[in-house]
Amino acid sequence: MGQETGGDSDGFQNEQLQCNYCVHSRKNKDVSEGVKHEPDCMNHLKFLSRPDLRRTCTPSEKYCVTTVTNLNGFFIEVERDCAESCEQGCEQHGYGLFHTECTRCCREPLCNEFDGRHFYEPLDAPRSQQLFFILFFIAVALVL
Repeated sequence: MGQETGGDSDGFQNEQLQCNYCVHSRKNKDVSEGVKHEPDCMNHLKFLSRPDLRRTCTPSEKYCVTTVTNLNGFFIEVERDCAESCEQGCEQHGYGLFHTECTRCCREPLCNEFDGRHFYEPLDAPRSQQLFFILFFIAVALVL
């Protein structure tokens, strides 16, 4: 890849990081203007096979990120890029119309291939624990 630039402030040896770089939007404005329209950004098998959907990050960009945006549970946009900083997790905004934006961060080459279907799962909960909580809440709802 690139030349080694030395360690960064977090103690990582930092080569020029390369990340997947694409946006696919279903926002009405973007669709009508024909911008931010890259359907291959949705499928990791497709965008990983396309070198034109990658970019080399600047020395200050130490993270690869993927952000998925939903409106009331419906997919609106996925964006993959490099970033100087990254705060992982989901934020929800709105009243009546809920705008949810979930971001995942990583620090390895081309690691931002996260599947948007799994963005809303807890980052560290094992699947059996998730299933337990789902069944528990269903049982509570049936009792009430």
